[in-house]
Amino acid sequence: MQLYNTLTRRVEPFAPADGTTVRMYTCGPTVYNPAHLGNFRTFLFEDLLRRVLRLNGWKVEQVMNLTDVDDKIIARSVQQGKTISEVTVPVTEIFHRDREFLRIERAEVYPKATEHIPEMIAIVEKLMSRGLAYQAEDASVYFAIARFPGYGKLSRLDTRQIRAGARVAADEPPHRVRNHETDKSDNAAHRDARGGDQRSDGEDAQPRRIDVEPEACRSGRSQAQRVEIAHREN
Repeated sequence: MQLYNTLTRRVEPFAPADGTTVRMYTCGPTVYNPAHLGNFRTFLFEDLLRRVLRLNGWKVEQVMNLTDVDDKIIARSVQQGKTISEVTVPVTEIFHRDREFLRIERAEVYPKATEHIPEMIAIVEKLMSRGLAYQAEDASVYFAIARFPGYGKLSRLDTRQIRAGARVAADEPPHRVRNHETDKSDNAAHRDARGGDQRSDGEDAQPRRIDVEPEACRSGRSQAQRVEIAHREN
């Protein structure tokens, strides 16, 4: 079997590392609205791929994440006076009904973002300890792309052409933290609740929201960027 290798830009022979099992990680839906036709185009391709892999005699273990917490979900839960679960569980059920209608095979694992918040925080802390991320005065944590020489390798992204303000507010002044100046093209890895809220007792509010991974799945370029970060961590 041959597949296109995004890193080398070539069609190359493919086989699972252990010779028997292909392990796939695929982006699933953000469950604040039912998935639309464009979403299911991606899910159908992934289903086709897993079927072809099995036809080649391999076992398949597919993980498809479910993003059940992000800014839109939080805003909707507040607007409707519901818990996050009350917003996301019905939409998740609709997703699976639609998936079954389209005869898309069930993935082996469907992890939810809300079930892995501590792991996300641990990754952010690890990036900070290695000097690859920093906390700005707005209490948010940013991944410093300039400190990762391989940034953009998979997507062939020219970091000089990254649009300032694409991930953070462009009209905000740079935040200085311990002699480091925030680059407006840096990715938000862990955002403060509302950019440095104050509690009623005058103390800074603790960060309550995370720029969770599946947000990256909304575009191929940002997904590649996250893959590169993960590769560096390994």
